[in-house]
Amino acid sequence: EIDSVGALHVGGKDMKTLSTNDSKSSLSKKTKCNKVYLGPGDSSRKLCARMRCTSCDFEVLRFHNSKWNDKVSYLFFRNNTPNVSRLSVNLISTQGSAAYCCQCSWISLEKVSSLDDSSIFSKFRWTCAGQC
Repeated sequence: EIDSVGALHVGGKDMKTLSTNDSKSSLSKKTKCNKVYLGPGDSSRKLCARMRCTSCDFEVLRFHNSKWNDKVSYLFFRNNTPNVSRLSVNLISTQGSAAYCCQCSWISLEKVSSLDDSSIFSKFRWTCAGQC
């Protein structure tokens, strides 16, 4: 969790985050995926680790070995993203699946797919946020 001063809290330990304006940092250069792949993590293709929605301007979250309950709705994501504990109540543990969401869109995938696949992602406005 990142607080207002930019400190990252992981397991009770504080860690400094690197600023993207820090020219000395190798992480300051945003390297974007050439082709964005999403899906379960047991693939030979590299999955994009950092995505952002250009529609709602929220980070896209990924839940490994999970799928969304069929009863989720737009308002559920609108009211609960990015709170992982609230989102988790509508996740079903499913081996070999991955659930993704932002504040305005969501999907469950059972196979690796390219974000370029318009038959699946035509309404999604997700893009690689870099530093994958």
